[in-house]
Parts: sequence; structure tokens; C-alpha cells
Amino acid sequence: MKIERRITFIIGEEGFATWKINRLKTLSHFFRSVIILQNISIADSANTAHTLEILSIGCKNNDLCQLWIEGSDAELACMVLTDFIDQHFTIVNTSHKKNENKSNSIIANHPIFYLNFSLSYYFNSIEIDEHIKKRMLFQSLLNFLLGRYLR
Repeated sequence: MKIERRITFIIGEEGFATWKINRLKTLSHFFRSVIILQNISIADSANTAHTLEILSIGCKNNDLCQLWIEGSDAELACMVLTDFIDQHFTIVNTSHKKNENKSNSIIANHPIFYLNFSLSYYFNSIEIDEHIKKRMLFQSLLNFLLGRYLR
């Protein structure tokens, strides 16, 4: 059985110092789970078992990162690593401790989540009749999408 857990966090002013990388590697070796550090800001990842790979990512101040933990003891690894990450970085969200108020507060106030452009989105529902053939449904969906794209 494979269990998956995630810890999302923001790198602080110190960056990802080598001693923190070494501590993360040491903690990761206590578990059978595979632990991957994903730097979401630059779309790069590395296995925490390999120090040089983590260094090559170049995690900097205000980078949004995530630890992907997968394996049979992922829940325990997530608990231990959440405590480590909480001591040295700003946790946005974790599978271990759910705190929506804290997560929403960080997302609303942290400069990494500020967009310097306006963003608006909408959705449009399509009424589906149970008796419509698939081809007609796909055709109407295609016409809708092409109409939006060609405007």
C-alpha cells in the first residue's frame, strides 16, 4: 500500500542553507518512503537523499517548495518532517496538520502569492440531455471552445 503526503512551504530569508539540506537528508534516511523536494517556483525537483541534487535546484528566498512523501511510512515521515520544516521555513499547508485559517492567512498576506496583474475567471455550465449522442455533445463543446478561442 502506497501512502502519499505533501508539505508545502516557503523558503525564508536564509534560503536553503547546506546544514538544513544535510538535516533534511538525515531525517529522510530514517524512513523507507521516497521523499522528493519540488521547487514549485522554478519547476525543478530532487530526491532528498542526494545533497548535490538539492543544491543544484538553488532554492532561494521566497521560493515556494513542496516535499512529496510516498511510501508505506509516509504518514510518520510527514509528521517528523512537518516539525522540521515548521522550525526553519514558513509552512503553507501540510497533510499532517490541517490548519485552514493559517494557510489562508499566509496565502492572502505573503508576497509570493501576490499577482502583479489582474486575474479573473469564470465558468459556463452546459445543459446535458441524457439522450444526446456523444458526437453531438462533443460537437457542441467544440463549437463553444472555438467560439471562446476565436473571440
